[in-house]
Amino acid sequence: MFRINHILKKPEDILPWGNSLHWFGLSDGLLWIETDDGCIYEYTTEHMTLDDDKTRYNDYQLERFVQDFSCVFQMISRSVPREIYEVAEKFIDMIFKWKELHEDDDDDSYDDFYYNEFCTLYDVFGLRGIDSMHLIDGPNIFFIRCESMIKIIWVSDDTDGRWTSPSGFHVMNYDEFVSESERFLNSYLDDMEAMVNRLLVHPLENVDIDYELLAKDLKDRKLVLSQAMKELHGDNEPDMNIMPLFRKMLNEIS
Repeated sequence: MFRINHILKKPEDILPWGNSLHWFGLSDGLLWIETDDGCIYEYTTEHMTLDDDKTRYNDYQLERFVQDFSCVFQMISRSVPREIYEVAEKFIDMIFKWKELHEDDDDDSYDDFYYNEFCTLYDVFGLRGIDSMHLIDGPNIFFIRCESMIKIIWVSDDTDGRWTSPSGFHVMNYDEFVSESERFLNSYLDDMEAMVNRLLVHPLENVDIDYELLAKDLKDRKLVLSQAMKELHGDNEPDMNIMPLFRKMLNEIS
């Protein structure tokens, strides 16, 4: 199972930004991602008891996730070499172990390693991932495809029992991943459209909203996300040029 869940808040329950609200602010809501191997963005009951206002799930503007997620669709569609895919769930630990091995290098050697080797290899994952910097110990989520399969990998620094699943990975069919990603984005747009239509008929009192701009934002987001979803169906040929660097890392950390 892989499902991206969301619930938009009612406009009247959203705290205005100053005295105004716009598309981003009105996308305030809850987000969580269910898999058979753990739920991403779900707080533990123990952590929730520490804060009376804490919700069960990631409570933030959904537009932030939607933008970050859709912006990496083109890279997600590109397969990584099978050797990398087979160790994908261990890749982050491996590459930072490699980085630690070079921390005693002289400055020039370390800079050369860091910018020309570490960053180049890390980008295999970094360009296929999203962060959660707005959350304390929020997970980084990576989407690593190889041909007809994809691994969703999440990694966080949580050691305080904040998340029910601080780190983990889930393997699934790529076409099913695409189908669920498209379902989520279309559902999000449908919910935002319904909200905009309600606001056009029943404007919020004492809140400054540019309703003409809001309607334009809806039209623009539909177009942008429609184009983004097409990128998930792109070429899946792996870039084998990264393999010498990957094998160098394996040799050095072994």
